[in-house]
Amino acid sequence: MKMDTKDERSDRRAPTGRVAMTRRQFLGAGAVGVSAAGLLPQVTQRALAGAGPASFDPDLVLLLDRITGGFSLAEYAHAESLGYAGYLAEQLDYTNLIGANDPMLQARILPPTGPYDIHDMSALEIRAAYQPNNQSIVALRQATTIQLMWAVYAKAQLYYRMFQFWNHHVNIDINSDGNQRFILWPFLRDAVAANAMSNVPDLIRATAHGPAMMLYLNNNTNIATAPNENYARELLELHT
Repeated sequence: MKMDTKDERSDRRAPTGRVAMTRRQFLGAGAVGVSAAGLLPQVTQRALAGAGPASFDPDLVLLLDRITGGFSLAEYAHAESLGYAGYLAEQLDYTNLIGANDPMLQARILPPTGPYDIHDMSALEIRAAYQPNNQSIVALRQATTIQLMWAVYAKAQLYYRMFQFWNHHVNIDINSDGNQRFILWPFLRDAVAANAMSNVPDLIRATAHGPAMMLYLNNNTNIATAPNENYARELLELHT
């Protein structure tokens, strides 16, 4: 195998569309320079460009881009008022930002001011309300929209970003079983979101016992004399 020399390695260029920058160059460039270098998503670049000549802390811009659902000028102003460490500490202390501690988000979601009544329902309650007249798609749309509300409007941006990450990791197929549209939301709420800032063992235990995961990976068909290995394989190959 041919080993690259030091000079050959140093001559390599950054991937197409990005500019290689040292940390000193990055900090010296400011947020506008960072944006021009292609280090931020286009939506963030557009928000910075639209703000005109305003001065931005590049470290703070990148922090918001990483731990929130997306950069916004309003969230930047809030983070700037707390400082980098203060904003990060606030986001890590997520229990003070969710539920009743985020009344504006609650008002957007929960009846009577919000239209998403499945938010606090059990799977049986959702099925009783939405199975008649084949309204399961309405329950599914509510589950999807609530997640969008979390990403856009929640105070606890890091918490819901972690929820999104773990949801992608232990995702299920809503078409794998006829009941999935009724049991999906309780699974997301009680297994994934409840453990989004917990630890991997607790998350895996919660999702393993979730009816949605049991049906999706056939754990419900297990018997002592004929175990179904589908979930076990995914547990070893993907979930852990």
